[in-house]
Amino acid sequence: MLDSWSVDGPMVYAITQETITLASGDGTYATTDLSTNTRPVAVEGGVIRYGGTDYPLQLITRAQWNSIGVKTTQGIPEVLFYDPTMTAGAFEFYPVPSASMTAYINCRRVLASGLTLDTSFSLPPGYEKAIVDNLAVDLAAGGFGAQASPLL
Repeated sequence: MLDSWSVDGPMVYAITQETITLASGDGTYATTDLSTNTRPVAVEGGVIRYGGTDYPLQLITRAQWNSIGVKTTQGIPEVLFYDPTMTAGAFEFYPVPSASMTAYINCRRVLASGLTLDTSFSLPPGYEKAIVDNLAVDLAAGGFGAQASPLL
């Protein structure tokens, strides 16, 4: 059921926390720099960890990113722009890290196929009922040659 929904677009997703080790003076990172080495559907937020303290990142739009005139200023990054249109996807941090730091980024990803009974994941409210109801309709028609109840 979840595999068939994934074909229709990223409606079944998981939020994962990815890490990127930021180098001093480098503010641009590709999705290949993520711990999972894969491109997220969207970014939900994140923090910079430096010196044992977490600094929240403000997600900004392309227009906001473009309005930053000098993008080489160094410090502890305060904003994050995710550009999914790049070939591999890109993360832009501002200010550019002034030292080695770690970014923890919450990424929305399409739920992987090949789930087993041992796979653990969280779904948004309402998904469990939608999965059960739609699976019942699929099984009735495909597996048993019956028509699901109109109430279903």
